[in-house]
Amino acid sequence: MKRIINKILDLLFNLYVNLAIYYYKYIHSNKKSIPGSKSIMALPYYSQNYPGGHSRIADWEDYFTKDQIKYDVFWASEADYFLNGFYSSNPFKRYGFFFHVLHNRLKLLKNLHKYNTIWIQRAFIPFYPFKNDKFESLVLAYNSNVILDFYDADYESNYHLTINAAKKVAKVTVASNYLYEYFKKINQETLYLPFAIKHEDYTKKICKEKKKIVIGWMGSPTNFQNIINIESALVEVERLNPNVSFVFICRKTFDMNLKRVKFMRWGDNGFDYHETISSFDIGLAPMMTKNERNLAKTAFKSLEYMSCGISFVSSSWGIPKHLVHNENVLIATNIEEWTEQVFLLSKSIELRKKLGNNAYET
Repeated sequence: MKRIINKILDLLFNLYVNLAIYYYKYIHSNKKSIPGSKSIMALPYYSQNYPGGHSRIADWEDYFTKDQIKYDVFWASEADYFLNGFYSSNPFKRYGFFFHVLHNRLKLLKNLHKYNTIWIQRAFIPFYPFKNDKFESLVLAYNSNVILDFYDADYESNYHLTINAAKKVAKVTVASNYLYEYFKKINQETLYLPFAIKHEDYTKKICKEKKKIVIGWMGSPTNFQNIINIESALVEVERLNPNVSFVFICRKTFDMNLKRVKFMRWGDNGFDYHETISSFDIGLAPMMTKNERNLAKTAFKSLEYMSCGISFVSSSWGIPKHLVHNENVLIATNIEEWTEQVFLLSKSIELRKKLGNNAYET
């Protein structure tokens, strides 16, 4: 029954989408862009108060404003509504969220001409899995100076939208060297814009001698597979060092073979994200599978550990060139190395202090 309801709602949603595209493309009169205006319409993919949209798009506002460039950020949704709607098993609630996002973006079309530049993260309509670039083409009809931004291998899950849109827009910005090499072949106007975060928002850890060592990680349930892939190494570290425990920040809990493990979620009573990360003694940034998505990854976790001055172990791809093994990070490429490097950090405060401080300075 639920499958039938989903199909009906999907048909209604797509019918509405096609009518909206027809209206804005053929009936609503297009207006010419204002020449020479120093202004940017910034459109984050991720929701307000949710990581990703702020760090990659919204947090640039102060820098543009300082240079007297108008920088307006328009959110398609809010974090709570996104988490309760997008992940809901109730199809009406889920499609209610899709319509909410769609309406928030459609009402921007009439104002596109007022801006010199339109900077779009991933796709004009977030979250709904469109398999074509109709909306991006529509945006280009209103304003030709469109820049698309990617910090993941979106072409894996939505190839036609991503590649076709990237070919048409004025420029593409990407967050990793791997993505730069990929998109440069598609659009010559591709710019490598390294992922950056406001490190001042994080609390720098004071590394001191302590008996209990906390090893931590944060991320989505989907990305938790990366932790599962090194679970055997973590189990071995736990066996070798009875003083270690694990804290994972994730909205879903998983059954693991670890004895001393705690899951924490955004929204838990008294939960403070930045404070929790700074309580880690060792951070984990594993990506064991050498696939397209991992190769294209950006070092979001690494940057957060660095901002807290936390020593951490990372896989060898998806990290900026500034990270150097045994200077400001430890690199592990297989299970044996993950066991060795995490255990080494758990036993040496001197190494944790050296790597953490160097990472913070970097």
